[in-house]
Amino acid sequence: MQLGLDLGLQNVEIEGDSLTVIKKLQKKTDDKSEIHALVRDRLCLQGGFRICQFKYGFRDINKVAHMLAKKGFKKGEQWDIMITLPEDIAAEVEKDCKRISANWTDELQRWKLEDRELKRGKKGR
Repeated sequence: MQLGLDLGLQNVEIEGDSLTVIKKLQKKTDDKSEIHALVRDRLCLQGGFRICQFKYGFRDINKVAHMLAKKGFKKGEQWDIMITLPEDIAAEVEKDCKRISANWTDELQRWKLEDRELKRGKKGR
């Protein structure tokens, strides 16, 4: 979340593959579990965004985050995410962007269809 704020992002959607964690992050209250520090940080940082959503996604959706975490733990491998991404991660980000774009296109088509149906329904009355 801090990276998003540093980049000046206004609207963020954070996906995770742990339903328990996502549910805790979606709540508007503090938490007393083992991850209370994470939840508290979210409460502090979330206000910096216009829109901040937490969504559950299966592990395959979360592949980029998993790859970043894995690379981050490897010894002797240093790189700055703000400057460049390793090729394998960049390729996965590109796949993610295409998936998101396709989903948004499908959603937009659905909205347009619903809008047309609503307009037809009003004319028929």
